[in-house]
Amino acid sequence: MPISAAALPLADDLIDAVAKWQGWLRFEKRAAKNTIAAYQFDLDNLFHFVRLHRGRQVNLALLAALTLGDFRAWLAHNAGRNREAASRARSVAGARSFFRWLDR
Repeated sequence: MPISAAALPLADDLIDAVAKWQGWLRFEKRAAKNTIAAYQFDLDNLFHFVRLHRGRQVNLALLAALTLGDFRAWLAHNAGRNREAASRARSVAGARSFFRWLDR
């Protein structure tokens, strides 16, 4: 079970970006509350993994420096924790949505 983002040492730039992304999902994409909550759960899971994997506070610069190997390690970590394939696929979709939004 991932730790809530509130319990993670996230940098202010990342906290601000996540809040803006959630607003974009809610008001522009008109995503359902459950979708937004599920995507946030998945981002919390990713942020928690990155915090442990890289051993430091998660910020936008650290996320920008992640490699394909880091994402593969995250997926392997989730598979090793017996997360269902559908849950892992949704995790990828949530992370992809956030990173695409950041790229814009």
